[in-house]
Formats: sequence, C-alpha cells, structure tokens
Amino acid sequence: MSAPQRGAVPQVKGGLLREFLRWYETHWHRARSLTEVYAALPEAARARFDPSRPQLGVLPSAWYPTEAATALGEALCAGLAPAQREELLSRGAEATVAASARGLYRALFSFIATPELYCRHVQKGWDQLHDTGRRASRMLDARALESVITEWPGHSVFLCEVASASMGAILGEMGCREVRIERVECVARGHLRCVSRARWRP
Repeated sequence: MSAPQRGAVPQVKGGLLREFLRWYETHWHRARSLTEVYAALPEAARARFDPSRPQLGVLPSAWYPTEAATALGEALCAGLAPAQREELLSRGAEATVAASARGLYRALFSFIATPELYCRHVQKGWDQLHDTGRRASRMLDARALESVITEWPGHSVFLCEVASASMGAILGEMGCREVRIERVECVARGHLRCVSRARWRP
C-alpha cells in the first residue's frame, strides 16, 4: 500500500498521522484516550482504524481517505476552545516534524534545509503526504514566505490547519525563530485557494 490510487477518493499518507497520534497519546495532558477518540468516530471512519493496536493501527506507508483522517483529527480536537485547538495542532506538528526529520522522512528533509529550498521543493514534499493538491511557495522577503494550495479536492479545515502548522514546524526545525503563521485565505471560507504566510526571526 505504498502508492495511492490516484483519481479515486482523496487520500493522505499515514506516516505523519501515526507520529501525531503517538505524540497525542503520550504528551497531550488534556487528552482522552485514543480508544475514546475512536469510539467518537463515524462508523465509516472507524472501519479504517483499529483501537486494539498502537496508534489505532495507522501504518506509516498506508494511504487513508482524507474523510477518515479528517474525522479522526476532529475527534482529537473535540471540545477544545479555538486557542486550545491551535495549541494542540501547533505542538503536535512540532513533535511530528521533529520525529519525521530524524526518521521516516529524513531524506526529504535533507532537500529542504533552508526556507528557499523549502519553497523550491514544496510540491515534492506535499506529494509524499497527499495524493491531491498543488502547493507552491515563494519567499516574500528574507524572513517571510507565502504558501498557496490549489486543486485540492481532499481539502478539509483540519488538514488545512495541519498543513499551516506543519509549515511553521518545518521552519522551526531549520532554525528559524519565533515563527508566526497567518492563514490568509481558505476555501472553507469561500476563497478559491488556501494561502498561509510565515514570518520569523533569523
């Protein structure tokens, strides 16, 4: 299951999802158990996961329907105030990116060691995790960049928030300090594309 069936239901790869679940289970002090999270899922989403296995049985190399991944993400965030949700996604993204940069996606991270290289190779990184969507990034100045996602039938608010939080975490992993992310546009708010901007201290 290492290759997605493109043109079918939009999918995301399990690698980062598994790392996020691992962090959630061990570090998120407000967390419900993953068994409780699983029980709150719609029936169709529950069929994609296994509560008897670690990290709900999510496999790093497997592809999961974005609808199921989104349902899981929303269940993880259920009951959180907006600030708590942002904290969960930001901290989870930082831990997930750090683990991935030293493990499963080490080779990929070697290609994006600077913000400029991140902009150049962002689609390559995107395609490792999503089977739909076109992502482009450009430097706005020496300490800011803009990311634009289009043609993304697999879009959901949760996945869009995760994409922005992960961008901030990746920049932090590069050594950029005090990274701030602003989600400027989102198709969920009626825009034609999703746009996020990052700014940091050198």
